[in-house]
Amino acid sequence: MHSITVKMWRLSFALAVVGGSGGTLASLEAAPPALATLASSEAAPPAGATPDKGRAYSPSYTDHCVDGSNAAHPTNKRLVFVALPPGPAPAAGWPVYFSFVTDSFGSKNGSYGGLPGTAGSCEPIPDPDQPVPQLYSPFEAPGRLLDPCIGVFNGSAPFSSCSGGANCNCDYDQLSGAMWSQREKGLIVQSGVAVVQLNPRGGDDWDAGPAGPDFPGWGAGPDEVVFERLFAMLKAGELGPLDRKRMIFRGWSSGAQMVSWFAQLHATGALAKLGGGAGVNMVGGVYLSGGSYTCYTQNSTGAHGVCASCNSDITCPGGEWQVNAGCSTCTVNCGAENRTGPPCCSKCCPTNYTEQYYFEHPEDFHTHPPAFLAQGETQDENADLCACKNYHETLLANGVASTLVLQPKPFEECGCLGQPEDPAAAGSPYLKWCAAGTPTTAFCHTHIMSFAGMVAPLVKWIRGIVN
Repeated sequence: MHSITVKMWRLSFALAVVGGSGGTLASLEAAPPALATLASSEAAPPAGATPDKGRAYSPSYTDHCVDGSNAAHPTNKRLVFVALPPGPAPAAGWPVYFSFVTDSFGSKNGSYGGLPGTAGSCEPIPDPDQPVPQLYSPFEAPGRLLDPCIGVFNGSAPFSSCSGGANCNCDYDQLSGAMWSQREKGLIVQSGVAVVQLNPRGGDDWDAGPAGPDFPGWGAGPDEVVFERLFAMLKAGELGPLDRKRMIFRGWSSGAQMVSWFAQLHATGALAKLGGGAGVNMVGGVYLSGGSYTCYTQNSTGAHGVCASCNSDITCPGGEWQVNAGCSTCTVNCGAENRTGPPCCSKCCPTNYTEQYYFEHPEDFHTHPPAFLAQGETQDENADLCACKNYHETLLANGVASTLVLQPKPFEECGCLGQPEDPAAAGSPYLKWCAAGTPTTAFCHTHIMSFAGMVAPLVKWIRGIVN
């Protein structure tokens, strides 16, 4: 990446793009209101909108319970949320943007199948690090999404770790760009693409990869049976008129690794066989602050260019949440606190590798689904900084269409709110918290779910894939 000054960003589109192009939000959304409008108009939702929590609105959506319980996983139930575009569906159904949720959402009434934790309930299992359910709904409009965080931004309230849902004033997702992610969902639905979101099995874990000594993995873990049931529901039309031949899979962090695992299943033909032969077809993958499903696995040390010589122990100075692998080369120490210690590589992703099938059959790379990837340009507190870059470069080297969008360094610290100098963030009601003298930079996370300059390129990319 070439260096970019803040002054230059005032004159051009606030975005760093590698291998793709983006337009402005204005060119993509003649109908949807701006963020500033959302903030002032929520008392009177537009016709057909669904009021939510009395303080925002969102696309109309339905929630459903996917029951993947069996003898090995007797309480394996998940909520899935579906928002369909307005108007009549195409003959084959709406194309689908399917999201592997990282931190669970609750149902509309909060007690689907019973209260959380009770027998038969489909509500998410409490997570000690996140509020359960989330502090916002699956399709909540972005205009006031960060209101619970104001005390964090102005210094009057600390960021809380939530402790199983108690004493939460702001959660990790909100500080990682959830406002922009919510905006994406609304624009995607308004673009004629259905958005489907599935809760994880608990915490933020997915069975992304084969089973290992310390990892349940696909088949042994609870995810495969959930997808068997979910795709059977999709085939039967229980989730609405959806086109299972045109599905884009999206994931953030651990969810991004699950997208890679689905690319592996797509390549082997196993994906189409799920759900009693539902014929699900992956036409694209969206990887946010993550890459190959082999990232971070202990047994990958030294394989595929991953951390050939480093200390991969979680007790390495700085701890798991503070390390950064330095573009997977392990030639750079993890952070300032580790300058005198060994390189910490607990978060490393492979180079010249995407999935095992394509590693063994490079002649079949032409079947790999196109990719859209996004990450910070210089910081990521909870991932290999080159998780997306390595994956993207491997795809390009093998002739696969791939777009990489990096959040420019000048905008990283206030990414969850929007930087005043960033034209793509215009209209955010939270720009003032990025003014000089506020402590915001201590709280906007760099392990990003989304950012202002990513929204338009992503929506444009999706439209190009499904049309």
